[in-house]
Amino acid sequence: MADAKEKLKKSKAVADADDLKERIRFREVKTRALQDGKVAQQWELAQTATTTREKTAALKRYYTLLYARMFALDKSLKPRIEKSKLEALSRVDQTAKVSLNPPIHGKNW
Repeated sequence: MADAKEKLKKSKAVADADDLKERIRFREVKTRALQDGKVAQQWELAQTATTTREKTAALKRYYTLLYARMFALDKSLKPRIEKSKLEALSRVDQTAKVSLNPPIHGKNW
């Protein structure tokens, strides 16, 4: 029984170490992708958008480009990149919904 617990502890420690290495590699790849001129340009377009719809569209293009660039740099990170991309696009959509559909005050819904 003690051997099984020790193996489980070791395997968890190895998994934790692997996850940490992958997170570090993800940050390195993201930093490199952010240095890409096209990615930086798309970020600037998103920041200078004047309407919520323009900003939402520009941010979607930015995140799509950023994560595509990251995938091109390191295909081994595909699952983590895809997850992060979906989370980012979801946040953009959620923010746009709130901005485009403000609550109606004075109504008891």
